[in-house]
Amino acid sequence: MNLGLRPLDAGEAAAAIRQGDAPGGLSWAHGGPSAEDRVVLGIAADEVPTWLIVVDETIVGMCGLHAPIEDGVGVEVGYHVVGSWRGRGIATAAVAELLDHLADRGVDLVGAEVLGDSPWAPASEAVLRGNGFAACARPADVDGARRFEVDLSATRAGDPQATGSRRAAGRRDRSRRS
Repeated sequence: MNLGLRPLDAGEAAAAIRQGDAPGGLSWAHGGPSAEDRVVLGIAADEVPTWLIVVDETIVGMCGLHAPIEDGVGVEVGYHVVGSWRGRGIATAAVAELLDHLADRGVDLVGAEVLGDSPWAPASEAVLRGNGFAACARPADVDGARRFEVDLSATRAGDPQATGSRRAAGRRDRSRRS
């Protein structure tokens, strides 16, 4: 299985919303585009950094930021995998790749929120923890959500514990899927 992130630009996202076609000559996985995918396409059309999660030329989900990257400001990430592709480690691997990209761009602090009443909360928390995120005391933006954060500055500083656990989690998931 060949998994990767593909940047989605605003024009492609807007066209996908208007026409319903998958961007970039790719195809949607069975069950996509979901309602969550359509929301993310709308966010991407507003020029917020968004990536398609692609397996063998098929869009199986999306991930991205809740706002553009600003110097000295942490970012909030979100991700979604279509139902027919869940439970295969895809979200964990995609978030690992996204964190590598953000670290390369100089982002230090990355946050994410998990809705406590969501049936997917345990799986989503496992994705975050598998990528080095930890629950934090800072309140979540959404009532009933739990906030998680990871500090990527240690990745750039060469801290093997910070990079090792996050990257090892992604490698484990990728090798399990192969």
